[in-house]
Amino acid sequence: LSSGMKLPEDFPLERYFAEHEFTAPHLLCCSDCETITIQELLQKSGDKALQEFLQIPLMYSESLGDPDLRKDIAALYETIDASQVLVDAGAAICIYSIITAALQPGD
Repeated sequence: LSSGMKLPEDFPLERYFAEHEFTAPHLLCCSDCETITIQELLQKSGDKALQEFLQIPLMYSESLGDPDLRKDIAALYETIDASQVLVDAGAAICIYSIITAALQPGD
């Protein structure tokens, strides 16, 4: 990395997951939801959801996340609006965003 940050040669947690994540009968440490297929998800959601899904373009979304999704997430809370919601593409990006916002030089 150009920042000069030293990273360990081996990441024990990642090595553990690489070995066990897809072979263990039960995972008690997942950060993702239970795996289902898109077909199963859409069957639970009805015909309208299928038609909406088929219309989604394969492209980059807005940098803060899809405006409709941000609005739907904000609606789950009483104290925020969509302008206060950030939707990221995965856990690593979220963790980076939180660390960047929360930590100051020297922390």
